[in-house]
Amino acid sequence: EGLHALGDVSKGVVADAAKLPAVKEAAGEAGSAILTALDAAKAALAAAVELRKAPSRDAAVPDAAALERAEAALRGRMDGLRSSLERLRPEAIAAAAWRVGGTAGARRYAAGQRLVVRDADGAWREAAAEEA
Repeated sequence: EGLHALGDVSKGVVADAAKLPAVKEAAGEAGSAILTALDAAKAALAAAVELRKAPSRDAAVPDAAALERAEAALRGRMDGLRSSLERLRPEAIAAAAWRVGGTAGARRYAAGQRLVVRDADGAWREAAAEEA
């Protein structure tokens, strides 16, 4: 039930973000990654639940080794889901949108071209491009 609610909330965030042209592609990619991770987590959870219900061949208890593998797989899928959800953080969406839109990233300028750049401390200054 919690995974379903998480999926619904994630879909809502992606839908709202996708209304803004600058973040539409970044939000869509994040949403796709989340839905893929969510489906994998749901499948791993279902497998673990089924193993808990199923007795082993020799006893009326689940196969401990198989159950441990299923639970490890579930933990891995949940880690993947958490990682995918990080892509919905506002700063992650903004950075992805800047990269997609060409606002952030590597630039090439002719040697000597005059530029105004922002330093790491936030101050703007004039600079000239150098040869690479």
